Amino acid sequence: MAQIACIVIVFYLLLSNLANAQHIKLREVSQSRTWQKLLHIENGKSDISNTDFYHSDISADFPYQELRATLASITSNPMLGNQTYRCKFPARVYFLAQFQLTTPVTANECPYLFKWFGADDFGISLIFADGYLGNPASFYGHMIIKFESASVSEDFFSNSLNFGAKVPDDENPVMYILKGLFGGYTSRYTSNYFYRHNINYNEIELRDLWKYRLELDQYHKYLLAFHLWELLGTTYTYYFTNRNCAYEIAKALEVITDQDLMSSSHPFVLPISVFKNTMVSTVNGRKLIEKFDYMPSRQTRMQTLYSQLSTTQKTLFHTYLDSSEQQLFNEYSVTDQITTLNALYDYIVFVLTQISVDNTTEQTHWQKMKKDVQIMRILLPPNTAVPASFSIQTKVKNQPKAIPHSGHNPSLTRVTAGQSHDANFMELTLRPAFYDLYSTGGGMLPNSALSMGQLSVRGFTNDIELSYLNFITIETYPTNRTGLPYDQNLAWKLNVGINRDYLTSTEQKLTWFAEFGVGKALSYSASTTWYMMINSRLQTENHTAEYGYVSPTIGFLTEYNQIKGGCELAMHFSNVNAQQELSCTASLLQTDQYDIRLNYRDYYFDEFSVGFSWYW
Repeated sequence: MAQIACIVIVFYLLLSNLANAQHIKLREVSQSRTWQKLLHIENGKSDISNTDFYHSDISADFPYQELRATLASITSNPMLGNQTYRCKFPARVYFLAQFQLTTPVTANECPYLFKWFGADDFGISLIFADGYLGNPASFYGHMIIKFESASVSEDFFSNSLNFGAKVPDDENPVMYILKGLFGGYTSRYTSNYFYRHNINYNEIELRDLWKYRLELDQYHKYLLAFHLWELLGTTYTYYFTNRNCAYEIAKALEVITDQDLMSSSHPFVLPISVFKNTMVSTVNGRKLIEKFDYMPSRQTRMQTLYSQLSTTQKTLFHTYLDSSEQQLFNEYSVTDQITTLNALYDYIVFVLTQISVDNTTEQTHWQKMKKDVQIMRILLPPNTAVPASFSIQTKVKNQPKAIPHSGHNPSLTRVTAGQSHDANFMELTLRPAFYDLYSTGGGMLPNSALSMGQLSVRGFTNDIELSYLNFITIETYPTNRTGLPYDQNLAWKLNVGINRDYLTSTEQKLTWFAEFGVGKALSYSASTTWYMMINSRLQTENHTAEYGYVSPTIGFLTEYNQIKGGCELAMHFSNVNAQQELSCTASLLQTDQYDIRLNYRDYYFDEFSVGFSWYW
C-alpha cells in the first residue's frame, strides 16, 4: 500500500507540475505582443463592435481568458455560419501552432481561405491613393491592402481589402460630413478584385496610386493574410479624423510589426502618417518596406505621353482631332504614326471618362474616334519601345511626383514673432492636419492647401486673444499641362472660420466668415504656377461695418529645392470702400519635421513676421 501511495503522490506531483508549466506557458503566450494585437485591444478597449469576435468580456485578465477560450473552441471546432471555427480564425490558430498548442490550418481544410489570397504564389502590398477633393472622407488620401500575384494580368484579379464607412447612396452631403465627424456610421472591411479599385481611383477619380510592397518572410506573410481574413467579419464605428481606414489598417499591420504604427490617442490619423511610419518599421528586425511602385492615373499617363510627343507629332495629333481625317497619317513616318496614335488613344479614353454618359452626342463622337484610332493602330507594326508612362506600373525613378512618405508630418505647432502696425506680437498656431500652399513633399495635391481646425492665438504686451480659427480651408490651383480640351481643372478655394483682421484698424473685432473663390491656374515652367481668381467673402459685421467683399486676385507659387514661396495681390470691393491687399510668404529649410516661415502683408497697415514650425 505504501508503494501505491508513493506512485499516486508522484503521479499527482507530475500532473501538478505539468499543469503549472502549461499555465505559465499560456500566461506567457497571452502576454505576447502578437496575441494582444490579434485581439485588437488598446488601453483595455476594442474598436471592434461585433461580439462574436471575442469569447470573453474585456477585463484586466482578458488576454489570458480569451486565449483559454480560443483553445477550447479550436478543439471543439464548431461551425460558424458556413465555415468552421479554425477556418474563421486562422491567424489565431496559426499563431498558437508556433507554441505547439494546436496545428495550423491547411489548404485542404480551408480551401476558400487559401484561394482568397492566392497561397501558391502571393505577396502583400499597401496602396496609397492621392487625395480627392470630391469626397470629404478622401481629402487626405486613402489606403487599401492588396494581395500580389505572379503576373500583371493576374495581378488585377488579385483580391484587395478596403476599409470604409457604410454610407447610404442618397445621403445628404451635410449629414455625411457631420456623421463622419461624430461617429454616425458603422464601418467594415470589404474584399474585391483589385481592378475595381484601379478603375475607381486610377480611371474615374483620376488619382495617382503608389504601391508599397511588404517584405515578409513566410511566417509573417501567412500570419498577416490569415488575420486580414479574420477582420472581414468585423464592424466598427467610423470617424473621419481618427478611426478611419488609415488607423484600422495600421492596427491590422501591427500584428506583424515590431513597433506600433499609430497611437490610439492621436486626434488625426492620416494615410500619409501610416506610410511614413511603415518606412521605418521592422518585422523581426528586418525593414518592412524596401520597394515601391508608382501607378499614374489615366490623366497623368495621358499628360506624360502627350508631353513626350515631338513638334511634328503634336501637329499630327491636333490636326487629326480637328478633322478626323485618317489619310493625314500617310504623310508621316511609321514611328510618328505609332507614337501619335498611342497618345491619341490615351487622350480619347481620358475624354470619355470626363463626358457624362447622358451626353449621347459627345459620347458617340468620341467612341467613334476611339474605334478609328484602334483600327489604325492595329494595322501598324508593334511598338517595341513603349514610353514608360504608357506602362501600367511606372517605376518610381520615372515618376514626376514626390513620393508620398517624403512629405512633412501632418500636425503642426508654430511659434511666430512679428510686428503689426508698430505693435510687436507673438503668435502660437496649432493645426491638427494637414498642409498649406507652401508645404512641400509627397502625399499632397500640387499647388493646394487642405487643413482643418487651424487655431491661432496672438499675444501683445498686455493682452492675449484669439487671432483666428479656421474650421476648414481648401485651395487648389491645378494647371492645364497639355492645353487640350477636357484637360482643364477649375482653380477654387473655400475657407470657413472666425478671425480678427489686425490690419484694418487698431481695434479688432472677431468676425465669422465664409470665403469662396473660382479661377484658373497656368504654368509656364515646372517650378512656377500663376493663378487668377474671383474671390467672395461674407462675414458678420466688422468694426468698419463691412459685411463682405468681392476680390479680383492674381498670384503665383514657386518652388526651388527646399524653398517654396509666393505672393498674392487682391483688390477688395466691399459695401464700404475698395482697398488693395498684398501678401507674400516664403517657406525655408523644409524637412518632414521643421521649417521657417517668412510672412509679409500690406493692407490698411503692414505686418511682417517670422515663424518656426514643428510638424508632428
